[in-house]
Amino acid sequence: PADADEQMRAAGASGLLYAAEHRRRDGSVFPVEISACGGRVGGEDVILQVIRDVTERRQAADEHRALQGLFEQSQKLDTLGRLAGSVAHDFNNLLQVILGITDLLLDETAPAERSAPQLREIRDAAEKARILTQQLLLFSRRDPATPQALNCNSVVREVEPVLRRLLPPNIQVVLHLVDKAPPIRVHAGQLQQVLMNLALNARDAMPAGGQLTIETEHVVLTAADTARHPDLEAKPYVRLLVGDTGVGLSPEARAHLFEPFFTTKAPGEGAGLGLATVYGIVKQWGGAIIPYSEPDRGTAFKIYLPVMPDETASGSAGPEKGAEPTPLEGSETVLLAEDDAGVRRMTARALRKFGYEVIEAEDGAEALRKAAAAAKPVQVLVTDLVMPEVGGRELADRLQEQQPDVKIIFISGFSEKGAWARGLLPPGAVFLSKPFALAELVRMIRDQCGAAG
Repeated sequence: PADADEQMRAAGASGLLYAAEHRRRDGSVFPVEISACGGRVGGEDVILQVIRDVTERRQAADEHRALQGLFEQSQKLDTLGRLAGSVAHDFNNLLQVILGITDLLLDETAPAERSAPQLREIRDAAEKARILTQQLLLFSRRDPATPQALNCNSVVREVEPVLRRLLPPNIQVVLHLVDKAPPIRVHAGQLQQVLMNLALNARDAMPAGGQLTIETEHVVLTAADTARHPDLEAKPYVRLLVGDTGVGLSPEARAHLFEPFFTTKAPGEGAGLGLATVYGIVKQWGGAIIPYSEPDRGTAFKIYLPVMPDETASGSAGPEKGAEPTPLEGSETVLLAEDDAGVRRMTARALRKFGYEVIEAEDGAEALRKAAAAAKPVQVLVTDLVMPEVGGRELADRLQEQQPDVKIIFISGFSEKGAWARGLLPPGAVFLSKPFALAELVRMIRDQCGAAG
């Protein structure tokens, strides 16, 4: 400051500490910290100044603030993820009741009755809600993704109405889909997430409006095609293109495009995780994503997803044609342990309808008491994995100590991979993920007990 000398003399030996800027010989400016004190030497007033270059300290402080901001953002995402996972897990129980009761009503309703179409619509809506809960569990990282054979065109068509509602009216959505897309092995919810993330980026790149294009194509890459792209192999792919007519990207931005927390948006407008998530998902499927962009000429992402081998794609998990369907009726005694009252009542009703004798318990402790007091031995235990006090795995272990021949079927709002990841399942466990069709549970009981009953 201009009056620093006067302030120094007034401060005396206690001195002053203040920040300033100095200029190098080349004209560049750098931050300094000046500490100074006044005193007398040889009868004369003197001022001693120590000037420190604090460029590195300032840079370290800036980096610390940036990392702190990223940490806080990560904490927010983690909290949001935990909330989403908790809501999705509980919502699966509600969907189990809706799907179960709808199945029961459909079984009791003739196809020609007026209520049959409405019941089917309820069931279709519940199935779509089930897919949404799977996406929430994926977002929260509480449920690992299970890939399945899918038609890419079908997923694009399903997400198109969502994109049209998400994007402003001045952005047109155009689809160019190949006539016959071969099956790919991916997770439907994750593929929808990829499309949503890319569409949101495209929206931000077209503030004045434009066109979002989604294309699918069946391509067979040769060794020459893959020479410049080590992530690709010489084999068939479905190529999914998502392009926009926006502002485009600079070469510097393209070099860091898939790095976590990298963003070209203004502070507070994006966490820089969207494209990193897309990249991770595509790589998880054994695919590759290649960006093409120039400033003021838009951006296009080409995603290569491996085509399933013919023998895998044509396989069927269901029974062979001509095979006799497994009878669902039985007379076994089933111990049903489920802490959600709605799920328990609905499942017990379905099992009794097929002839089973059902003992209901609201938790593991009650299940053990009722099993010990039952007039007949329990032949099948159907138990939720997560219950208060005595959980499903502990219940199964303790019941098998008393009745070694009992068959165990675990059910949960988590997927099988999610249950394994949490150490909830014993080796060789038989598992059914909520929400499930009631016929699935009954068929599983028959598989465990034998079709003869």
